[in-house]
Amino acid sequence: MTKKTVIIDNDNIDILALTDIIGDGYEIVSKHDMEMMVEQRVDAILRDKESLLESKRIAQIGEILSMIAHQWRQPLSSISIATMAGRTKLELDLFDLDDKDRMDDCKAKIVENYCKIDRFVHNLSNTIDNFRDFFKPNKDSKKLNIDQSILKAIEITEDSLISDEIKIIKDLKCSKDIEAYESELMQVFLNILKNSQDSFRDDKSIENPYIYIESIEREHGVDIIFTDNGGGISTDIIEYIFDPYFSTKIENVGTGLGLSMSKTIIEKHHKGSIKAKNTDDGVSFTIELKDSTVNRSRKSLNNTTI
Repeated sequence: MTKKTVIIDNDNIDILALTDIIGDGYEIVSKHDMEMMVEQRVDAILRDKESLLESKRIAQIGEILSMIAHQWRQPLSSISIATMAGRTKLELDLFDLDDKDRMDDCKAKIVENYCKIDRFVHNLSNTIDNFRDFFKPNKDSKKLNIDQSILKAIEITEDSLISDEIKIIKDLKCSKDIEAYESELMQVFLNILKNSQDSFRDDKSIENPYIYIESIEREHGVDIIFTDNGGGISTDIIEYIFDPYFSTKIENVGTGLGLSMSKTIIEKHHKGSIKAKNTDDGVSFTIELKDSTVNRSRKSLNNTTI
């Protein structure tokens, strides 16, 4: 049986005598003792709250580091391929350095690889800046051509995709500029390209692997569609692929953050949508981006008084 508490505001009262009078069903506590207990309880709650906030901060830092590692994997792989290609040709004496034309060809190839590496390193640096600003509510967007952003993402992954004999088919038809955060959009494109590449690596039996990329102008904005023939995603799990930490890959390959982060970027930062569906022989990701210029002009028309 739970005892009821009686608080007395008089230290001169004999608590034992009072207990005999009112019975054992009551717990008698002085006001001073009750204040002390409340103070101790409040202190304990504040300590627990501070500990919880610290745990959340640590968890968020860990999540950001995981996302940075995820985004760095592709450029680092491309840097490795660029350096390996040049070194291999030199080690195998594929360049005839005694011949002037061959020497010029060698120099051109080395300069080309250095330029690629410079762009990849720039992308790594941008990743740090992007995640530093990722959770900030006030960021500067700019007008950009979606097709150019797609081409930049393809350039980062191109060497790696070629080494896996994956064909990129481009059908880019977007001439309008959209207000967006370019680096964040490129992260989304890279995540989708990397997921397709991983599916081909998981199933070496797929013949003529390809990734088809299409951009379509709409009245409201732009649709970007990535389609591959990598076998698709199991119907049992396709609805969960955008959930944080959900991954179909083994732990050291996938973090389960790429598509979750992509969903945040598209839906929260760009007020668009991203969806995935299976096709006959693969999966298709559709990104819808709205043209903020169209939305603003419609609002201005609605607010015009006649």
